[in-house]
Amino acid sequence: METVNPNQSTASTIVPKPMALPDMRRELDGLQKLDSQAVAAIYDRYFPDVYRYVFYRLGNESLAEDIASDVFVRLLEAVKSKRRSPNQSQRLASFNGS
Repeated sequence: METVNPNQSTASTIVPKPMALPDMRRELDGLQKLDSQAVAAIYDRYFPDVYRYVFYRLGNESLAEDIASDVFVRLLEAVKSKRRSPNQSQRLASFNGS
């Protein structure tokens, strides 16, 4: 896991180069298949930003790390849940009156 310095100035923060659409699609497809390399790539790409945002809001390094990690646990749980229930979006749409 990359160590993120929450006190680092945003001016000196390295901003990742935008990902090409085919690469992003490949990562998302891999995430839906729970491919470990795709999950790791998404975690590595987005964890620092999630952590910095949570730290900015809370000002607590330990809590920010826990919450940022929990975001990705919940992402995986949502992907697993959707895989078990492919008609979930149809049921939600009918529930919402769409």
